[in-house]
Amino acid sequence: TGSAPGAAGNRAAVLGAWIQTVTDIATQQSTATVSGALLSPSADPTPVTIGSARVGAAGVAVASDGGDFLVAWTSPTADGGSLVEVRASRYRAGTGPLDPDGGLVVAAGPGVKSLGGAAFDGAAYLVVWEENGSVRGARVATDGTSEAPFTSDAGPAGTPAVACEAGCLTVFVRPAGDAGDVVARRVDAE
Repeated sequence: TGSAPGAAGNRAAVLGAWIQTVTDIATQQSTATVSGALLSPSADPTPVTIGSARVGAAGVAVASDGGDFLVAWTSPTADGGSLVEVRASRYRAGTGPLDPDGGLVVAAGPGVKSLGGAAFDGAAYLVVWEENGSVRGARVATDGTSEAPFTSDAGPAGTPAVACEAGCLTVFVRPAGDAGDVVARRVDAE
């Protein structure tokens, strides 16, 4: 089964990515991978594997710096508990994954995380997620190093998205009565 797709383009191709979970019928054991397809105007889609994932991984977001891609997802922690971490892996067309199998940890620690999105601000990728009613984020450099997570909005807030062009903007829903307000917040250098 596949779930939680994301996609981004880099002027030459589009990388669509998702979590692919396969269960062996004989053993009933499941495995998961971050899988994708590289789409270009001049060729058929090329299936790609970004790396392995833990069963239960979800919430894929993809961004591009104009050449390479960053694929982010949420994943249960290695101990199998109820905590979720945000992971990411860089991908280069023609080369493949640039990070170790399973990706890099962008955010760990207590709190359930639900991925919101990823974008490139001209210098680094910005990954955002909702964590315990707050909008959180972290920057990931093009070399794969990441900065400490920060709080973009203390909430209550949910379902964040992010876009960057001459700065970054997170957009999210703030509960208000029977409905909710859509709020936009600029994310400047922390």
